[in-house]
Amino acid sequence: MIRSKPQIEADQPQSIVVDGQLWFEIGDIRTVDVSMSQKIGYTLLNRELLGEASPIVAPGGFMSDLTTASRAYEGASLAGLGRPVMMVDIPGHGRSSPHNLWQTYDLCFNRSLEQQAAPLLESVLAVLPDNDPVDYFGISYGGLLSLEMTRNDPGDRVVGVFGLDIPAVKKRWSLGLQLGYLLLDGQIGHRQYKNYLADSSAFADFASFSDEFSRLGVEPAPSFFRNNPGLAGLNMLMSPAARPTALDAWGGIMEQKSAAVEVVTAELSNISDYRAIELFIDSMATEHRSRCRQTVVLGEDHNIGMAPLIPRAVAWASQAYEQD
Repeated sequence: MIRSKPQIEADQPQSIVVDGQLWFEIGDIRTVDVSMSQKIGYTLLNRELLGEASPIVAPGGFMSDLTTASRAYEGASLAGLGRPVMMVDIPGHGRSSPHNLWQTYDLCFNRSLEQQAAPLLESVLAVLPDNDPVDYFGISYGGLLSLEMTRNDPGDRVVGVFGLDIPAVKKRWSLGLQLGYLLLDGQIGHRQYKNYLADSSAFADFASFSDEFSRLGVEPAPSFFRNNPGLAGLNMLMSPAARPTALDAWGGIMEQKSAAVEVVTAELSNISDYRAIELFIDSMATEHRSRCRQTVVLGEDHNIGMAPLIPRAVAWASQAYEQD
């Protein structure tokens, strides 16, 4: 099989410079009401550029939210591209409402993304001008939701979707991963994360950013498991039913939309399966291949410690948005 791009080595991340206005926007976490009787938390960065540059929409990953330094660090990195950035808390995370009954059933029994993505898309349509072109950016579960939001967008305004280590590309047992999340939600996980980050090249930059973020006084949101105890238990029980929802959404975009999709997958990561993505790209009709690409990155793993990966992910995304 032929990859659409060669393997690349991970570049060293660049330091992030945050000015006073951007610091204010990072700490300005708002909510928008959506029709599912829920609130969706969001932060809008570089808002003064709306109308001058197309926005980037970035739904969060699993167990990340806008009240944490890592997620704010992601937003600051994206804002460095000089475009408006809408950071969105996914259902059950951060300032967004807990999962409702239908979302819990859909996620645990149907293994579908529709009920998860619908309120996020509605929040985007409520906050951003509905006729502006947008790009999507997502790491891990955020990339998966980006695909579903693009597929369900009522128009055809999405120019490109970039995802890093997108999960759910093949049928798998996920019980071990769920138990791992339980450990990460406690002191063991925080200690492991700190140790991982201390050994990374991004440590000094992120540590400085994290200190500044703590001075903003953002009130931490309840963790995912504390916010959604019933969903977490059901999700573990139903994990054998997992199915490749990412490729379903991806295929829908190729058939129904004009957006380009690029996924960076890490050869050492057990979150994504880059071989399954490679098979999928290889099976796409010839007319879609120019819009459906992947890059394999050597030596990355995001199971613990997202912060070292974020600046690199943004750099790769900026290349993906500049389509050939």
